[in-house]
This record gives sequence, structure tokens and C-alpha cells, in this order.
Amino acid sequence: MDGYYNSSNVCLACSSVCQTCAAASTCLSCKAGLNRIFNSTASTCDCQTGYVLNTSSNLCVGCQYSCQVCVTNFTNQCSSCNASNFRTLNASIKQCPCNVGYYDNNAALCLPCSYTCYTCSVSASNCTACTTGSNRVLNSTYGTCPCAQHYYDTIVVYVQNVTCASCPYFCSSCTNSSACLTCNSTNHRIIDSFNVNCTCSSGYYDDGTNELCATCPYQC
Repeated sequence: MDGYYNSSNVCLACSSVCQTCAAASTCLSCKAGLNRIFNSTASTCDCQTGYVLNTSSNLCVGCQYSCQVCVTNFTNQCSSCNASNFRTLNASIKQCPCNVGYYDNNAALCLPCSYTCYTCSVSASNCTACTTGSNRVLNSTYGTCPCAQHYYDTIVVYVQNVTCASCPYFCSSCTNSSACLTCNSTNHRIIDSFNVNCTCSSGYYDDGTNELCATCPYQC
């Protein structure tokens, strides 16, 4: 019968995990429902991926969701990670944290952060760090990475890019490469809402390169 093997015409019991066997511990197939898979090379019924052996109970129990394979008897200690889930093994702590640019949503698959974030937590838009050289600054109060002063986010013009682009020299802040949002009055500039730029105040002129308007000659 299934669960037994022939030993000199006497049927002896297989290992408790074998459905059929050639000897007590030489499985030919595995019992269903035990989270085991047949290893044809060793003729054993090993724990399936994502499960680990509890040697006390001889049961295969589920690993922590972040692990692909976990350490025997320790469901919360990883020995390998699934790269397709955007996880990489940290061998020193035996964990599979999310790769940079992804966050842990309490599921095996790490989810991508917002394009504005270098790292994030809890949600895609909750930034914990901004990409170096992206002209972004971390607002830790709101968990965002807005563009630094004098830069604008290219998503505004539907060209998504991590790096903020430079505003025109005459703008204090802008919405794109030609439209000012605010002007710096200390640079003697005022908003021209019709042309959406920052023109020089009366008595000053634009030298074409500097945000600070130059003073007109006294006779002007």
C-alpha cells in the first residue's frame, strides 16, 4: 500500500513525509498538504520554497514574507532573497530588505517609490532621502523631495525625470523652462503676469545673465 515499502516481503512504513518510498527514508513521491516537494536527486521530500523545516516537529513552516529561503528552525531569518521582488540579502542581519528606490508593503514584492524619492517608507510618496545631484531637497515634515530654489520639476511638462531642471536666470521659482512662478524683489524684479517672467523694476535693467537687475545710469 502507499506509505509502505517491501522489505523481504514484509511491508514496512515509509517516512511520514513520503507518499511512496523504496526504503524508509528513500521517497519516490511526497504526501500532499505538507508543503514539501520531491527532490529526485536525493530521493527526499524537502520543504518548498518559502518554507523551512522545524526540526522539533518535522513540519515545513512558512518563512517570513520577505525571505525566499530561510534558516532552518528560524522563519524570520533569511538565507536568500528573490531578486525579482526587488530584495537583496543583508547577510549580517539575515534579512531581505527592499532595494534602494523601493519600499516594503508587508508583502513579498517591494513596491517602487515615487520618482522624486531616493528612498521611501510606508508609501511611494513618503520620501526618506532624495537622490544626490537631483537638485531636490528633503522636506522631512511632509516626507517629500521638492525641487530646490531656482529649479523646476519636469513632470509639470510631462517629461518625468528624477533631476529637477534649472529655471531661467531671471526667475526665483518657475513652472517650466520659460515661465516664472515667483520673483525675488531683493533682486529688483517684479512678476509680469502677462509674459510670465520677472522683469526689472523701474530704474533697473536686465543684463541678460544675472538674476540681480543692474542699476540704470543716474541720468535715466
